[in-house]
Amino acid sequence: MLIYSGPIHDACTIADLIQPSLFDCKHVHVDTETRGEFTYGMTSVDMSGVTGQQANVMFARHVNRDGFWELFSDALKSYG
Repeated sequence: MLIYSGPIHDACTIADLIQPSLFDCKHVHVDTETRGEFTYGMTSVDMSGVTGQQANVMFARHVNRDGFWELFSDALKSYG
């Protein structure tokens, strides 16, 4: 059995389109701090709705890692 690791965000995006059941997502508000009030240049995610801002992103909180790697591996194998 191969052990995979490391973030591969682009592949996760495609995996979500192919098999969305692999991901546990929540609709939340995401913003990037540009004025330096709190976290200059950082992306902040309001998981609890405390800012009162309208949700604008589906945020993946968890991935079925084994299911993702199986899908990824099967896709690679299909190229022979």
